[in-house]
Amino acid sequence: MKKETVIVTGASSGIGLEIARYFMDRGDNVVINSQTESKLQKIYNELGAGENLAMVAGSVADKTVGEKLAKTAIERFGSIDVLVNNAGIYENKPFLEVTEEYLEKFLNTNLKGTFFTTQSVIPQMQKQKDGVIINIETPLVYHSIAQFPSTAPISSKYRCTRTHQNADAR
Repeated sequence: MKKETVIVTGASSGIGLEIARYFMDRGDNVVINSQTESKLQKIYNELGAGENLAMVAGSVADKTVGEKLAKTAIERFGSIDVLVNNAGIYENKPFLEVTEEYLEKFLNTNLKGTFFTTQSVIPQMQKQKDGVIINIETPLVYHSIAQFPSTAPISSKYRCTRTHQNADAR
């Protein structure tokens, strides 16, 4: 089995941590990301801090963080085979109470963070003529629950759950 290079955003807890652990256990190269450097450093150490693990701290809402993730993967491991866009924020607020500032924080992390991180890895995937992008979203996109009024995060997380990057895709 080919050793792959995997980037996982939002890897300091929950789903992101377990995805990173899965690929580490397979022997793949993994680049982990989280907004909070201290939490990320703890997970980096917990995952073994070995030669097949790298970390990039920072919010994916900042376009340069996606660029740093791609650069780190290429410089350390020579490829980007899988991107897991897991980073995201979520909280509940009734629709009529959502302000522009409140909505903006979800759009910055959940939408723009995913968009620009993906944009940063695609040139390498095109060069390799292969790559997989997996976007993690909330199941509330498809099955809302009245007790969880969450239109802002749902609006920002509605995206494909899995896409395969083809060398001919533009």
